[in-house]
Amino acid sequence: MLEPLVFLDAEPCFPVVFVCPKDETHKTIIGNIMEMKARGASIISVVEEDDEEIKNLSDEYFEVAGSLPESLSPIAFIVPLQLLALWQSRKVVTRTNPAT
Repeated sequence: MLEPLVFLDAEPCFPVVFVCPKDETHKTIIGNIMEMKARGASIISVVEEDDEEIKNLSDEYFEVAGSLPESLSPIAFIVPLQLLALWQSRKVVTRTNPAT
């Protein structure tokens, strides 16, 4: 099995991050989240503020404004992802180099 799902089977609570705009992909994303949860993944989602369905399926979530035009929504969704990347990189650096 040479695909990303190998990680889910090998390590319990493997984190999976979803970007969840309320557009034509919404139902597909819900199905993907349910599949990842069934495999034991820890779900982190970036959701629009009124998306209760995804919030209930997620272990952790970041909210973004839901009233943005579709052309501007990528800007709103990228901010929490950048903060998550920053937090994770600092966590890794601290673990590998305790002097920092």
